[in-house]
Amino acid sequence: MLALSEIAGLAATLCEDGRSEVADAVAAAWGLAGGAARFWRSSASHVFAVHEPPAYLRFVPETQPTRRRMEAVATLMHSLGIGVAQPLASRSGRLVETVATARGPMVAMLVTAARGAAVDGEDLTPARARAWGAALARLHRDAADPGLPEWFADLDADLHADLHADHDADLDAGPALAVAVARLRDELGRLPRDAGRFGVVHGDFELDNLSWDGDAPTAYDFDDAGRSWFVADIAQAVRGVGSAITAEFVAGYRTARDLSDVDLGWLPLFVAAHAAVWLRRLPGVLDVEPTATDQPPWLRSLRDKLIAYAYRQRRLVLDSRR
Repeated sequence: MLALSEIAGLAATLCEDGRSEVADAVAAAWGLAGGAARFWRSSASHVFAVHEPPAYLRFVPETQPTRRRMEAVATLMHSLGIGVAQPLASRSGRLVETVATARGPMVAMLVTAARGAAVDGEDLTPARARAWGAALARLHRDAADPGLPEWFADLDADLHADLHADHDADLDAGPALAVAVARLRDELGRLPRDAGRFGVVHGDFELDNLSWDGDAPTAYDFDDAGRSWFVADIAQAVRGVGSAITAEFVAGYRTARDLSDVDLGWLPLFVAAHAAVWLRRLPGVLDVEPTATDQPPWLRSLRDKLIAYAYRQRRLVLDSRR
């Protein structure tokens, strides 16, 4: 997720109708007129919707790693073809551009809008759950690594366990969390990494990142793509959907790729490991002081939601010791 200061900084450029001079500058690299891109959301990247052609403009502040990552993501999406929203070439023929804006250089890509509509858990039929699983299996089967980072590399760094003292009611959680994360890191280090188990993953193949045309899903939002265990990608996709849907998902997955019961036994481990990575990244997101008086209410609310979510994630990590 982008740092809160970056999200707030971009929000300050927005007009009431969702236009932004920053987005206009980025959109111009694709030949889009001023005002063609309207604000959609800011999370892992800033996202602006474009009406014609139906597409989404995605951009982040430029650093060398962010450019390399977005170029790898664009290459991956383009190579996968059918079933994945496609990046569009800019006026200069590139899938990724670096553009000077009023907020500094931004690394950007324009992605076609996925056909169909979103489906939530209540509308997820068994047939769709199987199609969902099969779609992820095909991604795991067909994707070649264009230079993506390893997903759990963050766990090799020290975890700042005490997130923020003003929110921390569990004084014993810090040391206990560090021990739990170290154990998770050690367990991951002992897992096999052969080509049948480890490779390119989407990173967040949940329902929120799929659009459905009948029973056929199209995937988008590859911001979290990386290299990891395939079953870790499954764990991230099906979190919270229930055992019945998970069983249908797995059945669909197995129509396109092998998946052993041994691998499925690692699902709880990866749920906790993903939570640990999220906690590891959080301090870089919470770069706005909670006591600042000039924060807009929405920013304070977002910060509080992240802190609340952090405690749920911390509990997942701590419970993994049992």
